[in-house]
Order: sequence, then C-alpha cells, then structure tokens
Amino acid sequence: MHRMGRRRNVWLLTGGIGSGKSTIRKMMSERGALTIDADQVGHQVLEPGGAAHDEVAARWPEVVFEGIIDRKRLADIVFNDSAELHALEAISHPAISETLKEWVRDSDAEVIIVEMSVPRDFLGVGPARTIVADVDMATRKRRLTDKGMAIEDVNARMAAQPDRDGWVERGGWVICTDGSLEDVAERVDRLWPQIQSLS
Repeated sequence: MHRMGRRRNVWLLTGGIGSGKSTIRKMMSERGALTIDADQVGHQVLEPGGAAHDEVAARWPEVVFEGIIDRKRLADIVFNDSAELHALEAISHPAISETLKEWVRDSDAEVIIVEMSVPRDFLGVGPARTIVADVDMATRKRRLTDKGMAIEDVNARMAAQPDRDGWVERGGWVICTDGSLEDVAERVDRLWPQIQSLS
C-alpha cells in the first residue's frame, strides 16, 4: 500500500486513435513507471460481474449474447450515434473512474501513467500533468488501416474524438510520434527526468 500523505505522481497520457499512445506507454513502463490502460479498465467493467455490465446489458440487450456484452457490436452502435455514445459514457465512466482511483490509491509506484483515449477528469489530473501523443491525421489513418481496421470505422472513431488541435490544447506536454521508434524513444527520454522530478 502507498504511504499515506505522499502526493501521487500521476500522469494522464492521451491523444487521438492511432496517435501512438500505447507505444509511449510501453516506453514509460520500460523506464520504471506503473502504466495503466484505461481502455482495458473499460473492458473490465463491461465483463460479467463488472460494475457497468448489468446496466449496459439492460440498455442495449441486442449486444448481449449468453450474458456477455459483444463490445464490437456495442461500438458499432455508439460510435455512429453521439446520443448513444453519451448514454454509454454516463453508465461506464463512473465505474471506470472508481476503478482507476482504487488502483492509484493502492499503488506504491513512484510514477503512474494512465493511458486514456479521451481526456476525462477521472483522476483530477490537470493539463500540467497531461501528455499528448501527436502525429498528423494521414499517419494515424495509415497506422490503423495497416492493423486491419476498416477506413469507415477509423473515420467514425476519429469523428467521435477531438480534432488534432483539440488534443494538443489539452496537453501540458506533447510527444510527436512521427519518425522511427528510436526517434520516439529519444523524445520520451528527454521528458522522463522531468516527469520523475514532479513527484
């Protein structure tokens, strides 16, 4: 358990889909940070027995099969209808927030990085402790389609997120993920000592 009274050195890592967040999170982990993927927490709360499962299943029964929520079918609904997306967020976000806060409270790590697809005030982390992964739109689309995502799905998910300027404005720190992995690692290395120093 963490020492009571110690300020938590928590950072939010965010950015648009395909921007390279997961690459940066992996590099932060290699440098000693505890890293948490909020999307995985989002999956967890939708699993049977999860904090948001029953309410989501009742709201969208057409995506439930043998008691399990089909996240792909749910995504097809909510990423094509902003009202449906807001309804899902109203159910899932409180559950995600509480889970993340619990994990942070129970950690004794010196640096905690929480990767989150859309910046939310789940942890009370302001812009000064927000890191944004940034790259141009064409590169993001290429990365996602190279992974097998249909361009229609890419466009729908991007439309549901802030535009590039919106992401950059949210971040106290911006890491550009163009170039090689070595280039990105050098940028992470330049930021890492500053992250450690703000404990």
